[in-house]
Amino acid sequence: ETRIGRFAAPSSRGGGGDVSSGEVDLIDPETRFYSETPAFLAQEENLARFRGKKVLMYCTGGVRCERASALLKKGLDEGAEVYQLSGGIQRYLEAYPDGGFFQGSMHVF
Repeated sequence: ETRIGRFAAPSSRGGGGDVSSGEVDLIDPETRFYSETPAFLAQEENLARFRGKKVLMYCTGGVRCERASALLKKGLDEGAEVYQLSGGIQRYLEAYPDGGFFQGSMHVF
């Protein structure tokens, strides 16, 4: 999903900050199926990429990131700041028809 659409983070300078600017780390697990996510989050080198950071997870409808955020919290320290976009990208785009901070496209399947 991150290959066809993703969020551009708002920067402190008032514009949209791109992940390529270094303001936000985009971590794409490069999984093809959700069933591969638990194995990704079980690997210490992957968990290390999230430690000490605020994490926002998003997916099309919100269900998969609800489950993935629970797995991530389980693998990280107790105080981990892990959030998910309620209702997913679909609800976000309903609230912000112009796309808001989302850039690209989304497919409902």
